[in-house]
Amino acid sequence: MKRIVDYQVVEATSPQGLCLRVNEALKNDWQPYGGPVACVNVNGNKALAQAMVKYDSDNCEKYTVGGNLE
Repeated sequence: MKRIVDYQVVEATSPQGLCLRVNEALKNDWQPYGGPVACVNVNGNKALAQAMVKYDSDNCEKYTVGGNLE
């Protein structure tokens, strides 16, 4: 199982803005964790948010065609 090594939440005030921020994070090796949520941010404003994580690359399991670990 992959180990999470970093966590962040990206937020925006529109679906389009959230897509831009998530896509930018994806380019920097972040992966979505769960689904997006609607919330009220610390300033009391409505927002959309997406949790993003990075995984430990040294902890990835590799499988061969037959299903055996390499």
